[in-house]
Amino acid sequence: MRTGLSIVVFAVVLGVVWPLLAVQPRPDTPAGMRAVPLGRPDLPAAPAAPAAPATEPSLLLERGPVPITTPTQEIPLERPPRVPVPESMVIDARCRLTREAGGRWSALQFLDDLPGGFPSRMRVLPGRELELLERLVAEDATAEFRVTGQTTSYRDKAYILPLSIAKDVPIMAQPAARPPAPVPEVKAPQAQGAPVEPTSPDEAERIRSSLMKNRPAKPIVPAPAPRQPPNPEPGVIASSRQPAAPPAGDILINRTIRIARSADGQWMEARFEADNTLQEQPVPLLPCQVLERAETIDGKLRITGVLRRYKGRDYLLLRKALADRDMGQF
Repeated sequence: MRTGLSIVVFAVVLGVVWPLLAVQPRPDTPAGMRAVPLGRPDLPAAPAAPAAPATEPSLLLERGPVPITTPTQEIPLERPPRVPVPESMVIDARCRLTREAGGRWSALQFLDDLPGGFPSRMRVLPGRELELLERLVAEDATAEFRVTGQTTSYRDKAYILPLSIAKDVPIMAQPAARPPAPVPEVKAPQAQGAPVEPTSPDEAERIRSSLMKNRPAKPIVPAPAPRQPPNPEPGVIASSRQPAAPPAGDILINRTIRIARSADGQWMEARFEADNTLQEQPVPLLPCQVLERAETIDGKLRITGVLRRYKGRDYLLLRKALADRDMGQF
């Protein structure tokens, strides 16, 4: 009985102590080598682990330059095409008025070189200024003018809106001046400071000639258009009379229109959408960059423009054109 109990206790102690003895390293095992379990000499020894560095390396110093990569989804930048003439000002430019061969446009031929981007020939937008130029040219075909105006373009054609007109008078050859009479020399009392040398007569004449040469021409102002008298016909009801046309130079602000081609096909005209009486007649639109952009908008537009009158007919020069969107209002 005691022998059997001793055998059981020995077996239990051997099952607990034997695993502990198996994981203990041998005395001859080198540092860093995994101990081979007892009873398994066929297993190879594990490789030694790398030794820890004496100092910790700095990641910021060992990092190389960051490569610059090109974007794979580039957004193309569409640049608008360059217009033939910038919307700018031409100031006091010397020119002549000509007529296009077989055309309905009058043009200004500039006699001096203009800054870069401005052509030497521009069509003149209709208005009272053009009427004045045509009247002066009818009196003198060789007349030259000095014009200040605003330039624009429409479908690769250059236009100018005259704002100020002056007739350029050529400088006539002045007769030779007589030699000045000798002036007796008068000794002035000596004053303190540096002496002032008198101006010679030739130098004074040169200064006077240069001032007269650069003298600006007198501007010519066109006469205002006469007002139309009211309709004196008796028996006409006041509510059925046609409204008087606005004078030239009036500004139409935030009007709703539609752009369509005229019946003769020569002009793009603005058709107003105000009421159902159709009292406002269509107005031809003068060519400009705003009109060129407005033609690409479908539907109704809200515009602002200036009325100009030429030979009894009204024209509209657009200054603003936006799409009139339906916001669901009654």
